[in-house]
Amino acid sequence: MFNHNAQWTFVNDSYAYTGSVQYGLIPNIGTYGFGADQDEAYNWNNSLGFVKLGLGNVSFKPSVATLPAVLEYDDGATPTPNVYQNLDLNRYENLKIRTIGNGTVGDDSVNRNYVAYFDTGAEESRSIIFYAFQTGDAAGSVGATSAVYQNEGTGADVSVVAQGTAWYANIDKYYETNNENDTVALAGTQNKNDSGIATPRGRQEVTTAASGDDSADFDLGVYAVNGTTHYGIIAYFDESADGRSLKITANESLYTADPTGTLGTWTAPTIVDAAGGADVAMAIDPANNIHLAYQSSSGYLKYAVLTYTAGGTFTLVNQVYVDALFGAGANNAITIRDFGGADYRPVITTFSSAYTGTNGAIRISYPLSAAASVGAGANDTTGAFLGNWETVALPAASTPESKPMYVFSNASGQPHLGYDASTLEEATYLGF
Repeated sequence: MFNHNAQWTFVNDSYAYTGSVQYGLIPNIGTYGFGADQDEAYNWNNSLGFVKLGLGNVSFKPSVATLPAVLEYDDGATPTPNVYQNLDLNRYENLKIRTIGNGTVGDDSVNRNYVAYFDTGAEESRSIIFYAFQTGDAAGSVGATSAVYQNEGTGADVSVVAQGTAWYANIDKYYETNNENDTVALAGTQNKNDSGIATPRGRQEVTTAASGDDSADFDLGVYAVNGTTHYGIIAYFDESADGRSLKITANESLYTADPTGTLGTWTAPTIVDAAGGADVAMAIDPANNIHLAYQSSSGYLKYAVLTYTAGGTFTLVNQVYVDALFGAGANNAITIRDFGGADYRPVITTFSSAYTGTNGAIRISYPLSAAASVGAGANDTTGAFLGNWETVALPAASTPESKPMYVFSNASGQPHLGYDASTLEEATYLGF
């Protein structure tokens, strides 16, 4: 998943497309030859032997006189030409992708891909955007509306696959035929790879466009309820003047979502915290409990755990302050660790603004008892730690920057995190 914030440059500089969200697959990673002429990020729009799909472009209506109405956007319901046309660079922020399935064997040989990002849109299309689509190694694996999704080859029909095997997806691809004639392919055989320069169908606005009742501070989680039901959860910070709150919404129809047809709906948002929600990070444990780490309006690290019941009901199970020492709760990341017997607890990494400029600005926190009942880790008035959570400063090799961090639990259940300092650094916490 790439956010490509540069003008397309393939053969010539005539394309008026200045940024896009791209999904792609490098085939046969064990044998694929990376080279100077195959810079997968810089040349993401080029035909370099790997497949890709555009999931959002700065210009919603490229300069194509015959572009089908389904690819012309206003609110997604009544397509109208020449709308959502702002050409801001850096328009898309905070890209998220979650995948269930392996696309080759088992899981009905298909990946179900769930993507979300924030469209700043100069307010015309500002909202949290969501896509659900399928990819697989056989046309039949992604349904009747599947479209061929394969590598560039040779010949008029590009029938020869350059690397790996053919891949398929049920999402539209807009492409340039032989770099000369504009062509739009909709839910049919699509063999060209100069693709992704138009926003395809399936774009959902999770929050109301141009309302301002959202922000780039959001996170996406998905989980399988059973073999044929996937739920999606989005937690987000409403930064509007009358909001300033943490909200959460759900979609129960992800498994069957078809970007060329039925998309499913998101529930009306539920307020989790009326005084906070910036830098929210989410993790869903194997028991489908939803864990959130975020910054309170007072600038402290806060934690909440919820459950979700079909029909749009979120239940807040526990909500506590974790770290209130001077300032904490920025750039949060969260993972889940089983402390034994399905005792799933969060492990949170956060940036403490009070220690900006030192090597100890990153903190790791986890509860010392069950998440559903653990008490506060800190007094939000005095800042004193209360002994219910363990909070440890990470001794970074160089001074960490206040930028997004990433954390996951390795095979041994130890948190492994990455962060930006004078160089990219990573660390594993061995304290359990």
